[in-house]
Amino acid sequence: GCAVADHCVGLPQVGGGNGSGVPEAKDVSSSAAESLTTFVIELDTGAEGRKAKVGMLLMPHGEALKVAEVRQGLLGDWNAAHPELAVGVGDWIVGANGSGGDFRELLERIAYDRVLSLTICKSERFRFL
Repeated sequence: GCAVADHCVGLPQVGGGNGSGVPEAKDVSSSAAESLTTFVIELDTGAEGRKAKVGMLLMPHGEALKVAEVRQGLLGDWNAAHPELAVGVGDWIVGANGSGGDFRELLERIAYDRVLSLTICKSERFRFL
């Protein structure tokens, strides 16, 4: 697998840095900004005595899963309880319970594990290298 920092990069404002007017990517793996762009959420799908719905539509893309829709369920509950760490459309799941590097592994963890520890990368900070 690959580290989350391999996928989450900082993108400065248009017109910054390189003089071309095109955003220039830089790695934020060692900066304080990483904590704002990559975070972990915890969901317990068995909290109600049965497998509760996570509540998101995902689009596989290489090594990650893109959040295409947030629906009613555990993710919506998480977002309401943790607005500062809300997961939205366009954000990326780059890790699930220690798995990463392949969207199939991520889907398997999400489908079968009762407790989910999902590593999220905000949409504006994600790109494939």
